[in-house]
Amino acid sequence: MYVTLASRDVDYCLIPESPFYLEGPGGLFEFIEQRLKENGHMVIVLAEGAGQEHVAERMDIAGVKDASGNKLLLDASWPMDLTGN
Repeated sequence: MYVTLASRDVDYCLIPESPFYLEGPGGLFEFIEQRLKENGHMVIVLAEGAGQEHVAERMDIAGVKDASGNKLLLDASWPMDLTGN
């Protein structure tokens, strides 16, 4: 997170400690659309575990734990398939 704050290249940083929403006014999708219109590109930093509530919602695994009893975190590539494709 601190490297992201120090960088002038990062537009958005997603961390597990800060929940976010995707759609609607002020949502991530709206921000991405606006930034791409302004700059033609953007950089999103995605920390491990960020957005798990969105992934679990789509994949029906909320509350699943691994063999050690730790909360199971899904792969961080989840934003690539939020459209259902």
